[in-house]
Amino acid sequence: MKQFKWVIILAAAAAILTVVFIFVDKHTQKEKEREAIGGPQQLISFEPSQTDRISVDNEDGHFEFKWNPDEAEWQLTAGDKFNVNSYAIAAICNYLCNLKSLKTVSSDCADTSIYGFDHPVTLKAYTTDTGEDHPYTLYVGDHTPTNNAFYAMIEGSNDVFTISYEAGSIFCVAKDTLKNMYLFDTFSNLVTYYKQTRDGELVAEMTRAEDYSWNLNAPGTYSVQKANIDNMMDILVRVTVESYVAEHPTDLKQYGLDNPHDILVLKGKKNTSTMEEEIWFGGDASDTEIYGYFKNSEQVFRVKKANVSFLNTKLSSYVYPYCAEIAAADLSAIEADLSAAADLHFKLDVDTENAQYSLDGKDITALHNDKANTLFQNLLRSLIMLQFTDTAPYAKPDPEAEAAMFIKFTYKDGHERTLRFIEFETNNYYVMDDSKYTGLTIRMNRFEGTGSIPYNYQELMNTLK
Repeated sequence: MKQFKWVIILAAAAAILTVVFIFVDKHTQKEKEREAIGGPQQLISFEPSQTDRISVDNEDGHFEFKWNPDEAEWQLTAGDKFNVNSYAIAAICNYLCNLKSLKTVSSDCADTSIYGFDHPVTLKAYTTDTGEDHPYTLYVGDHTPTNNAFYAMIEGSNDVFTISYEAGSIFCVAKDTLKNMYLFDTFSNLVTYYKQTRDGELVAEMTRAEDYSWNLNAPGTYSVQKANIDNMMDILVRVTVESYVAEHPTDLKQYGLDNPHDILVLKGKKNTSTMEEEIWFGGDASDTEIYGYFKNSEQVFRVKKANVSFLNTKLSSYVYPYCAEIAAADLSAIEADLSAAADLHFKLDVDTENAQYSLDGKDITALHNDKANTLFQNLLRSLIMLQFTDTAPYAKPDPEAEAAMFIKFTYKDGHERTLRFIEFETNNYYVMDDSKYTGLTIRMNRFEGTGSIPYNYQELMNTLK
């Protein structure tokens, strides 16, 4: 009888426990369902490579960007004109195409304005799958009170979610962030044209040829050094804007841009398209920055002075450094009168093919003296590789004026060419090629010191003695 009673008690206990278990299980299941509803959700998902167009509406205006597959970049198709920061648009696309919420803040919210949706940032992504009529749309409101997330909504729902602060910051992009920060955004070898004027006077106008060499269009007809120009282009294409200041300004004077000291006109290529930019440089924005102006898009910006120091580079830095392009192998004789510099007048006979050299009739080769031969070669090089000091393309010296010094080169075919040095101020001379002005000047110090023509002449004479 007792055993039977215990069986009844145990059965009742088991029944009670079963009921309790079912109740707890249902409660747990409901809690999980609630958590699932309020937890992370996939808000938007699409293939980024299928994105055709992205629009951004924020407090700065309405902007549309279309993907150009030929140029592999985003291009502005609606809104204020400016050079696009393609990386900023790509970031928006990449975050939007796989957007998940952190949690659901409010389901079927009756008043979304408390989360900042009375004036949200609106993003729309148009893809080849959904077409023009069905973009993926995201609304971004305020950031949360703890500044660790942003409120967000998707089209067709009144649910309010939170998304990561990083994603929200990408979506709430300022207009200036949408602008390209590079002065001229291409590769240095794709810059095809460079023109600089300073205070209204042309500094240099250069065009790149099909073989990537550079030709100086103006001023003058100088031969240029490709390596030096290429180095400058490497610097130019890396220069970035520090910040944008104003759009479509009505008063350029406050930035010193009503009369810019330097103006650059640049042309180049980017993928398959051509590009052109005119950039002005004006007054000081600070001790270390100056104001600049993109003329095409009417954008005022600040840039570091040090980053555009190439504007101060003289034309002479890009020009072939010698007074004349002369090859020793083409010569038979050189006569030099440097009486203004060192009271020197001498003549070299030169036959590089047979290695026969003489100085004022004295056969250097016959001496069989290695040192004398080397010193003769030094003197020869200093004559044919005499470096100018500066360029002065706008000077107009009198071609009939008497030369203070000269170097006359006689070629194997018998014709002569004379570099004449006409003084225009104390110790400074115009360089004339026969009667034609070269656009070059040379200072007296080029004829002084170690390595100069008088120095090498004296070294040779000391050895001959």
